[in-house]
Amino acid sequence: MSPRDEAMPPAFLERVAEQFKALSDPVRLSVLNALFEGEKAVGHLAEEVGSSIANVSKHLAVLHAAGWVRRTRDGTSMLYSLADDRTAALCELMCARVRERAAKEAEFAQSPVAAATARKAPAGRAAKSSRAR
Repeated sequence: MSPRDEAMPPAFLERVAEQFKALSDPVRLSVLNALFEGEKAVGHLAEEVGSSIANVSKHLAVLHAAGWVRRTRDGTSMLYSLADDRTAALCELMCARVRERAAKEAEFAQSPVAAATARKAPAGRAAKSSRAR
C-alpha cells in the first residue's frame, strides 16, 4: 500500500519522523554502512567507523530501538546486523538521490550562470555588511 492510498494521521507521521530521526546522524549512517558487509561486534564497528566503543554503542542503541538493526548474543559479545533488507534498500535509494543531486550541483557549478552568480555574490555580501555597521 502506497502512502498516497490513505490519509496519514499525525500520530503516524510522528512515527515516520522518528524513524528518519534515527537515521539523521552521520555516525549512525556509518555504522549502517559498515553493517552492509554483515554482522559485527561493537568493537569492530567502532574501529571501522573511527569512533569510541561507547559512542558507537550509544548510536547502536538508537538504531536498535528504532528497529534498523538487530542484535544477537555470541557468548559475552553482542553482534549487530541490519534488521532486514529494507534498511539496505532505503540507504541505497537515499545514496542514489544524494549522488544525483551532487551531480546536478556540479553541473550547475560549472555553468556560465553559476560563474556569473559567483562573481556577483561577494559584492552583494559586502554591500549588506557595510550597511549593517
